[in-house]
Amino acid sequence: MSAENLENLFPNLKQTDYAITSAEDVDYNCIAWALGDCRKWWEPLPGFYWPPGVMKEYTLAAYARVFEIHGYAACESPEFEPGYEKIAIVSAFY
Repeated sequence: MSAENLENLFPNLKQTDYAITSAEDVDYNCIAWALGDCRKWWEPLPGFYWPPGVMKEYTLAAYARVFEIHGYAACESPEFEPGYEKIAIVSAFY
């Protein structure tokens, strides 16, 4: 996705020093990449991979559960903490 398209979807990006670090890929999406699985597209829709037992819906609860079953936990602060990898769940669907 181009920087312009990203900024249209997420206008607050313009106020940050974000960088696009790789091109789009039709084989996997951002949730797959964040979980280290670049072999399939993760989506709560028929025809895509979604972990068994997780609600097949576009909700914060469903996406948070996907990360929980992969060892992540909710945290209080977005600040850097040595020894922890943090992700942010950002979507135009919520």
